[in-house]
Formats: sequence, C-alpha cells, structure tokens
Amino acid sequence: DSVEKTLNPSLILSISNFESKLKLSLSLFLSLELVGFDHFAFRQRKRNMVVRLRLSRLGCKNRPFFRVMAADSRSPRDGKHLEVLGYFNPLPGQDGGKRMGLKFDRIKYWLSVGAQPSDPVQRLLFRSGLLPPPPMVAMGRKGGARETRPVDPMTGRYLDAEKEPVSDNQPKEEDNPEEKSP
Repeated sequence: DSVEKTLNPSLILSISNFESKLKLSLSLFLSLELVGFDHFAFRQRKRNMVVRLRLSRLGCKNRPFFRVMAADSRSPRDGKHLEVLGYFNPLPGQDGGKRMGLKFDRIKYWLSVGAQPSDPVQRLLFRSGLLPPPPMVAMGRKGGARETRPVDPMTGRYLDAEKEPVSDNQPKEEDNPEEKSP
C-alpha cells in the first residue's frame, strides 16, 4: 500500500495494463503449444501447383513466334516459367512450311509427372507424334439431322462407316427362286 501511494496513478494503470497483456500473451502461447504451431496463421497454406505446357508469344507485331513452355497454370502467359521445351514459328519459311523444334525427352517427362498441355500445344504434340490424335466428331447442320460422323484428324474429312461384306454363300434377293411366280 505504501508503494501505491507514492507512485503516480497513471503509472499504476500502466502496470496493471501490462500485467493483463502479459497474462493474455501467456495464455495465447500456451494455447499455441496445445494446438500445435503448424496450424497457426503464421504459416502459409501450401498449394499444389498445376503445371501446364503452353505457348508463350514472342516476336514483333504481325510476326509471331512462340515458345513451348512448362509453367504454373496461375502465372501469366508471358510470365514466369519452369522450363523452355521448344519453339513454334507459324510463319512459312523458305520451303513454305511452318517450323517447330521440341525437346522430346523433356516433354515426355513433364507429361509423365502430370503436366496438362493446352489445346494448341496438344495439336503440336499430335503433329509431332508424341500424343495420340484427339477424338474428333463433326456435327450435322444446325436445324438438320442430329447425326454425328467421325472425322479423320489428319485430313479433316469424314470417315465412311465400314460396310459389312456380303458373303458368297448367301443368295441375293433377285436370285431367290422361291419368290418368283410362274
């Protein structure tokens, strides 16, 4: 009591405030030990990274040039990448063809660990022989019959349905003598 009388009243309030904060921080520390420090908000949540094989555009205006890249799916198109896997030049060269260069072993590796190719890269990998052809089906006309016919992925033409061969031992309708009348 004699110490409190000699101290300033504002100092007494600050000491009691300090004691309450100390008790609060001590209880928080003990609760962290019980729950486990890993589950507290100090640690960032680990996210699984989805790797995509996609094109990154280079070149100047009206002269595109693309790199085939392995990148995180959330990164921007021309942003950070994991690895450069090849290139694709859509402009015709001296021989009149488009140019493409790919690192087959690295692309096979990324596909084996679960990387997902984008649609343009999937078409490039199909043309290079790394992937099987995607299933293609052509729809009938709008408002017309709802038929679907398979399409050859290389040429884009319709594939004819295979017709059943007629065996030689079956008589044809016009050769059947029972149906003829005398």
